Amino acid sequence: MNITKLTWGFRVLVVLFVFVSVQLVTGQTVSISESGPTTGCTPTKFVDTDVSGDYGNNEAHEYGFCTDGTGGANGLYVVFEASKFDIHESDTLYVYNGNSATSRIIAKLNNSNKPTDSLFTDGCSEGGCIYFKFVSDGTDVGKGWEATVGCKFVCQKISLSVAGSIDINGQSVLIRCAGESTSFNAVTNYACASTNNPHSYFQLDGNTTFNWTFGDGGTGIGSTVYHTFGEGGLFSTSLQVTDAKGCKQNFVSGQDGFPLIKVSGRPIFGELKAVSDSICFGDTAYLVGGLDTNKAQDGGFQPNVQRPFVGIQKHDQLYLGPQQDPVFTSKATGAGFNGQTVSASSDIDKICINLEHSGIGDLKMKITCPNGQSAVLMDEVSLGTGPKSTFLGDANNSVFKIDPGESMTYCFTESGTFGTMTTENAAGNYVPSSVVSGNDILTPGSYSSQESFAGLVGCPLDGEWTVEIEDNELANDGYLFSWQIHFNASLAGNIPPQQTKLVRGFWISNPDIFWTNNVDSAQVAPQYSGGNMDYMYRVQDENGCQFDSIVKLYVASEIDINAGYDTLLCPGDPYRLSAHFPHLHAQHTDCQFAVRMLASNGTWTDEVEVIINNTTAGNYTPIAGGFLDQTFTLKWGDSLELWHKTTNGESEDIYIIDCEGKEMKINQANTSDYFAYGIRYYDKFDLVYSWKPGDQVDDPSSGWPIAKTGDSIEYVVTAYNRYVPSCAVTDTIIPYFDEQIPAPTIEGDNHICLGDSARLEVFNFESIDWTTGSLDSVIKVAPTATTDFSADVYDGCTTRTYTLTVNVHDYPIIKASNDTTIRLGSTTELSVQAKDGYTVTWSPLEGITCPNCNPVPATPGETTAYIVSVNDGFGCISYDTVVVSVLEYPFFVASGFTPNGDGINDAVYFRGEGIARLEFKIYDRWGQEVFATHEQSQGWDGTFNGEPLSSGTYVYYVYAVLGTGDPIELDGNITLFR
Repeated sequence: MNITKLTWGFRVLVVLFVFVSVQLVTGQTVSISESGPTTGCTPTKFVDTDVSGDYGNNEAHEYGFCTDGTGGANGLYVVFEASKFDIHESDTLYVYNGNSATSRIIAKLNNSNKPTDSLFTDGCSEGGCIYFKFVSDGTDVGKGWEATVGCKFVCQKISLSVAGSIDINGQSVLIRCAGESTSFNAVTNYACASTNNPHSYFQLDGNTTFNWTFGDGGTGIGSTVYHTFGEGGLFSTSLQVTDAKGCKQNFVSGQDGFPLIKVSGRPIFGELKAVSDSICFGDTAYLVGGLDTNKAQDGGFQPNVQRPFVGIQKHDQLYLGPQQDPVFTSKATGAGFNGQTVSASSDIDKICINLEHSGIGDLKMKITCPNGQSAVLMDEVSLGTGPKSTFLGDANNSVFKIDPGESMTYCFTESGTFGTMTTENAAGNYVPSSVVSGNDILTPGSYSSQESFAGLVGCPLDGEWTVEIEDNELANDGYLFSWQIHFNASLAGNIPPQQTKLVRGFWISNPDIFWTNNVDSAQVAPQYSGGNMDYMYRVQDENGCQFDSIVKLYVASEIDINAGYDTLLCPGDPYRLSAHFPHLHAQHTDCQFAVRMLASNGTWTDEVEVIINNTTAGNYTPIAGGFLDQTFTLKWGDSLELWHKTTNGESEDIYIIDCEGKEMKINQANTSDYFAYGIRYYDKFDLVYSWKPGDQVDDPSSGWPIAKTGDSIEYVVTAYNRYVPSCAVTDTIIPYFDEQIPAPTIEGDNHICLGDSARLEVFNFESIDWTTGSLDSVIKVAPTATTDFSADVYDGCTTRTYTLTVNVHDYPIIKASNDTTIRLGSTTELSVQAKDGYTVTWSPLEGITCPNCNPVPATPGETTAYIVSVNDGFGCISYDTVVVSVLEYPFFVASGFTPNGDGINDAVYFRGEGIARLEFKIYDRWGQEVFATHEQSQGWDGTFNGEPLSSGTYVYYVYAVLGTGDPIELDGNITLFR
C-alpha cells in the first residue's frame, strides 16, 4: 500500500469557479462596488454590481480580500454558478495576486475566457490578498457573476537546477567519471523566499529536505551530496524537495531541465606492458602504454541506461474538485528514448496513479500518448455497477475541502492481480478508511486496465504523455499526487551506446623514468631491486576523466657473489667451498619503511591513504605548517602503496626511507589527479647455485659444497634468482695444497757495517715466531758482530725453522798522503794506504784524471783539499783528506782540513805577507762565530769552546791592512773533515 499523507498548514486566498449549481454556505455577501477590503477567512459571497440583473455600462470597480491567517476546515472559496457567470467579451474581470491592481495578474475573465478551475493566489501574494478589478465598456453587458471567496493553503513552487550541467542536443547533462566521488549541487530558486505577505512561510535550504535517487541505485540527502558511479553509462536521477510546510516537488531527469548523468566508463587498456617483464638490477626496461585513440575498445564504453525505473513520471498536486470542465489533465514529457515507439502492448509494464478521492463513481481515467492514441484505464461513470461512494485512497470526504486525506497507489496492467476497478468495486474488494471512518476504500494494488494497452502500439516514447481524470460530480473531490508509466526494461537497452574517445595518455612521473615520448612509451632504470616495481599509466578521455593502470616490472635483486680467496690446503684435508653475498640481508627479515609527509609551502589539507597488502592501513593528514612521520613494518613479499591527491594549491612532498636507508622522494604539485606509488618488499630471493666442475664436489647445487679432490683446480660458482636466471653472477676459487706452494723464505740484509741495522722478512707463512721473540713478518736487528737469526714458520700444514746470517763489518783503516804545497801549474802525487781489493775514490775531480786510481797524479789550479773514500766492498766506507796548497797569491786560506791529531793539516790558518793588522773570523752555517784571531800564527783547530765541531762546511772572513795601509777583505768556505 502506497500512502502519502500531506499536512496542510498555511492558507492563501483562492477563487473557485464552478459551472454547476451548488448550495453555498457563506457568512456575508460583498459586491465589487463596495469599499473594501474584506479581511478574514469566513466564506464570503462575492457578486457583481447587480445581483438580480445585468451589470451596467462603463463600470470600473475594484475590491480585495485578504487572509488573516486563520481559516476553517472547509476553507473559503469563490464559486461562480453557471447561470450567473456572464461577462460580455468586451468587458473584463481582472484577478490579481496581491492587494492592488499593480500586483501580478492571475486571470482576465469574460465569456471568451471563462474560468475552468479554481483561481488561487500563492504564498507570494502581496499582503496575503487577492484583488479584483471589473471594467465594462459602453456597449453590451452581461448578467455578471456570483462566487465565494475563502482561504486555502497552497504550496510555494520551487525552481531548481544542478550546478555543472551542460546542454547536449537540448538535454541537460552532467558529465562524471566512473569510480570518482563527485558532488551534486542542487541550486534552488524559491518563488517566495522573501515576501511582504505576513502569513507566508519562508523557504530556505536550511529548512528544506533534499532526497536524491541515482540511476545506479544510490541515494543521498542534502542540497549537496557526493556519489560515485562505479561503471560508465547514461543514468537518470531524481530529486524530491520537501519544504518547511511538507510540500513536495519532484525533479526527474529529462523533465524541467533536470539533467541526465553521463558517466565516462573505465577504458579497456591496450597492450599495456613492460616489453620484458623482468630485468636485472642495473638494466633498463621499455614500457608500452598501448594508447590507440582510433580503437573503440580502448576509448569507448558500452553503458547501460539505468533509471529508478524505465519510463516517465510526474509528481503533481492537482486538485480534483468542482470546475466548469470536469476533465483534469496532468502532463509529463518522455525523453532520452531516441525515437523508440511502443511496438507491442507488453512494452508497457504498468501505469500507476497515486491519489485520493471521495467517490469512485465520479471518475474515469485515461492515458494519452504524444501522437493522440489512448487507452481507458478505468470508467466507473459509464460502466460502474458497484457503490459510487467507494473511496480511492483514505479520502477526506468533504467537498471544497482544504486538507487532503492519505493517498494510495493504484496500478493498471494488461492483466493485473485484480480485475478491472469496475469489477473489483462491484465485488467489494475494500479496506476500511481511517481519515473519515466508516467508509470503504478500494484496495490499492495492481488492476487490469479497462482497455488493452494494444491501443498504445505505435506511440512514440519521447514526447508529451497525458493522464486525464474525469470527475463528474460536485459532491466529491480529491487530489492527484503523482503518476508513472513503467516501460519494459528492454526499451532502455535499445538506446545506442555512448562512445567516449581517449584524447591523451602518459606515464605518471617517476624517478625511474629517464625517457618518455609523452604518449605511450617510456624507458626506466629502476633505482630499487628485489621485487615488483609499479609504473602508473594514465589516460584521459574527452570528458576530462582520467583512469590509471599499473605495469609491474620485476627487478631482480642485486647479487654480489664472492667465493673467497684462493686458499692453502694441507694434503688430505677436506675443503668446504662457500659462496658469500655481502650485500644481501639474512633471508626473510622484516623491514621498516619510514614515510614522512611534508607540506613545502606550510600547509597540508589532503589525506594520504596508505595501503598494505591491498588493505588500508590508515589515512593521514599532517598538521598545518608541519610534517607527519609514520613507520610501517613490511614482511617478506608485503606490498606498500601510497595514494595522494593535492587540491589545496600547494606543493606537497612525501619521503619514503627503507631499512637500508634508501630514500625515495615523491613531489605532488597542485592537481586533481591521484598519484600512486607502490613497491613490494623483498630482502633476499630464492637463489640457485651451480658449481663446476660438478663431479668434483659433493653437491653442485649447494651454496656450501665439499670439494672431493686434493688437486689444485679452479672451482666456478654461479648464482641467480630462481625466477630471473638471466641475472646470474659468477666467481672462482683455487685451493692450493702444501707441496705445490713455495716453502717459506727469509729475506733481508745479510751484510752490514758496524753500527748499522738490518731488515729481515719472512714470506709464505700463516704464522711466525722469531728467536728475538717477535711474531711479525718483518723485524729490524743491529748486531755488533756477525750473528745468525732464526724464525719458526707455520705454513698452514707444518712448522719449519728458517735461519739468516747477518755479517757485521768494521770500517776500513786508511792513511792518506801528507798535505803538500806546490806552485801553480805543478803536479803532485796523491795516495792512500788501504788493503788490496778495496775501492778507492778521490774527489773533487779538479786536477785529477783517474778518480779511482791509487796513487793518482793531481795538478790543481788552486789550493785544493782532496778527499779520498775507501769502500771495503760491503758498503763500509772510511775517509781521509790531502790538502794541496797552490802558491800564486800572497794571501791564502786552505779550503779544507782534517783535525784528526795526526800532525798533518790539523788546523786552518790565514797566510800572507806584508800584513800590518789582521782580523780572521770563522762562522758556522747558522752564522754563529766559532773562531776569531788577530795573529797569523793562530789557526782554527775545528773546536768551539773547547769542544770539537762536526764535519761540514764553514765560512771564513778576513779583514787585513797591509803595511802600505791598503785594506784587504777575503771570504770563502772551509770544509772540516773528521
